[in-house]
Amino acid sequence: MSSVDIYVQVTATAHDLSGRASDSPQMVIVEVPAATIERYRGQSSYTNEGTDEQLAENMAGEIGPHALTMAGLQCPGRWSVECVALPQRPPEVEVRPSDFRYDGMKAWIPTRQSFV
Repeated sequence: MSSVDIYVQVTATAHDLSGRASDSPQMVIVEVPAATIERYRGQSSYTNEGTDEQLAENMAGEIGPHALTMAGLQCPGRWSVECVALPQRPPEVEVRPSDFRYDGMKAWIPTRQSFV
């Protein structure tokens, strides 16, 4: 059972309709609460073998592109996403409210002006 919230760095690269990747990937920090991980683990038959970090990465990878889209960063084709669970809470997330919330998770977009 997960007892801590996990922070995940999501790097999303936009691809155009021809499949060409953008030269400027975007980053999102996603907080995945322990309760959300446990609920996800209980609802899916494929998650019993995954670690909390792997499950958090999967969930963060799903909402990262949505957070970017809601912030106005459009992707004409598809996003390719890479995720890594962070070893601790990033200090940047303590200085301002999140940019996006979904299903108990919060996302911060470091490229937004409000991050400074």
